[in-house]
Amino acid sequence: MQMPTRAMYPDFFNALKTGLLKPLVDRVRSDRTLMLALRGDSINVYYRGGNLLRISRPEGSSSFKARFDPNYNKSAKDFSDLPGEIEAPEQLSRWLRAIPELKDSMDHYFAAVAEKLEREFQQVVARENNDSVISNETEYFICDIEYADTGARFDMLAIKWPRAHRKHLDKCRMCLIEMKYGDNAYVGTSGLREHLLALDRYLNDPVKVNALRVSMQDQFNQLRALELVGIRQTNDIKLSDERPEVVILLANHHPGKSNLGKILKEVAEADEFAGVGSGKNYDLRFFVASFAGYGLHNACMLGLDQFREYISVVQARA
Repeated sequence: MQMPTRAMYPDFFNALKTGLLKPLVDRVRSDRTLMLALRGDSINVYYRGGNLLRISRPEGSSSFKARFDPNYNKSAKDFSDLPGEIEAPEQLSRWLRAIPELKDSMDHYFAAVAEKLEREFQQVVARENNDSVISNETEYFICDIEYADTGARFDMLAIKWPRAHRKHLDKCRMCLIEMKYGDNAYVGTSGLREHLLALDRYLNDPVKVNALRVSMQDQFNQLRALELVGIRQTNDIKLSDERPEVVILLANHHPGKSNLGKILKEVAEADEFAGVGSGKNYDLRFFVASFAGYGLHNACMLGLDQFREYISVVQARA
């Protein structure tokens, strides 16, 4: 099965690296509220998890097409002077100059219409691990968000590269991350149970997994070449054939609610989830924040002795 790659074809990639679109990459690199995602024959520039700018050019086309989603323009700003096509530096410059206004329009949209916190925090996770002062210290690098192709849907695609193996270019592992924001996200048609079962079905297909592995590897190497990943290693990586890791990232869980415990019990004991935790095709992990969290609860507060014990456990595990 041939899956579409999200790595850029050569002409488009060269335009980003050294050509017409390089000022946009420079702008994203200098503004940590923005994230550039590669889509094969297009790019998305995300702001607060929403698509601020899409630039596309099918292979063989002579010009780039640029678009800001009008659904974000609930404040009715006039963006009619922004060019629909980019063929010269001045046309790109007009889009770059408009970014503050485009951001403002999206701020109004998220405040008044649809505050999409899960998507917004996906971008925060990508920024913390890819482009912050601690990026080189982390061990997961996000190569895509909101992946949806050929029936597969993942919140984040990541490369796991342990610091102990940072000198080895072939010691990188494929990782899929599912993020749930708040306890209400655990249930329903897109809840935690459903996503775990969908992931299990997908990861039981080695052809799909290998195709995605190649796409992620190429995508990450291009992001690194564009200096959009803050890692000191500069050479291209090669993803190992090691089975993938699946990470469940639960943001702002309320420790007093029982939904999560019930779901995890079902995952551990119900027959339909027998493959999920088996470790046969992938390793399932749950992320626990490193001295951080989004919501503060008394149940999350540890006394000095408790904290020292926790640190010793984490230190030994690392």
